[in-house]
Amino acid sequence: MKYILFYNIDELSKNIFLKSYIDDGYKILEEKEGNILIKKDSNNLLDEEIYIKILYSFLKRNSAIKEHKGKIIDLTKAFGYAYKKGKYNKFDNKFDWYIRNIIIKELNSD
Repeated sequence: MKYILFYNIDELSKNIFLKSYIDDGYKILEEKEGNILIKKDSNNLLDEEIYIKILYSFLKRNSAIKEHKGKIIDLTKAFGYAYKKGKYNKFDNKFDWYIRNIIIKELNSD
């Protein structure tokens, strides 16, 4: 199981990277607001759409990270936690914590 987020990538780079990942067996899960989430796995995460909504909600409400351009972020660890968990629990915010930490760490690694 592998999840990759293309964050604010320009159109030319997006097309090149996306073609490469799709050739490697990835599929597009969500394309929204200039960001693309792709996945490589045959297993379906229970309530995966809820986790995707949490991810895009974080991206939308965080104006400080919108200035960053052109990042490819590996979200496998966060989605791996959700997969081990088995299902969404609205009282457990650890997935949101993983998303925030992974994205902020990657964007600040410039």
